[in-house]
Amino acid sequence: MTKARSLALVCAGPISRAGIGRLPNLAEQLGPVKSGTMQRASRAVNSIGGGTPVSGYGDLENSRTVLINVPDQHLPAIVAELAVGVSWKHKVAVLCNSTLDSSSLAPLEALGAAVGSFEPIAGFEGQRYVVEGTSAAIREMRALLQQGRTRVVEIRRGAKTQYLVGVDFVSTLLTSALVASVKNLRNAGLPLKDAHSIAAKLADKSVRDYLKGGVAGSAAAPGMELKALAEGLEFANPGLIGYLRSSKIDA
Repeated sequence: MTKARSLALVCAGPISRAGIGRLPNLAEQLGPVKSGTMQRASRAVNSIGGGTPVSGYGDLENSRTVLINVPDQHLPAIVAELAVGVSWKHKVAVLCNSTLDSSSLAPLEALGAAVGSFEPIAGFEGQRYVVEGTSAAIREMRALLQQGRTRVVEIRRGAKTQYLVGVDFVSTLLTSALVASVKNLRNAGLPLKDAHSIAAKLADKSVRDYLKGGVAGSAAAPGMELKALAEGLEFANPGLIGYLRSSKIDA
């Protein structure tokens, strides 16, 4: 058995891309690290700069909190293995960097675990995390993440999908809307530099107006204007308008 520490990690895939290695003081707190093979566990340990590679789930038994950092498609199988390989009473299971939420850890919760999930909020350079889960798991995640300038924001349990849609609207979809704007301005005859300048200026103004005055103080487009916008979006970016319609947004 490896020397007991309070924090364990179950992982799959490159840790360097997952961002989990950026967690404050992770290397100092981390004990057993379990992956598909000892070689992969050793690579994860080397990437993080802490922890001890282990070969079996039984080596996690003395760790109070288990971080689970695996691709979403592999999670059900990993959870099934954890359910039979570890005693979960009085333990905390935390899902890291996943589009799934704590409900995906229901088999472990049924065995007595407190469950939660977290992921970094884009744009905050690893200093803001969104968390959700049971109260005990929230407390554990706050203790793990909220150090120095790093802070956490709690969302309602089960609302992670709604949160991620909100993120998509202001990131992926905002970029798509800017692309559609520039394409329409270019098709109207504007040089690329001018199209970029106008789109960027208007996007900045729209954000500032909305944050200052809400919908009433911003350039919301009702009625026939929305129809024209939909036609412009469909011309410039069919994928975006399809997403908007599937999201039940009256474009």
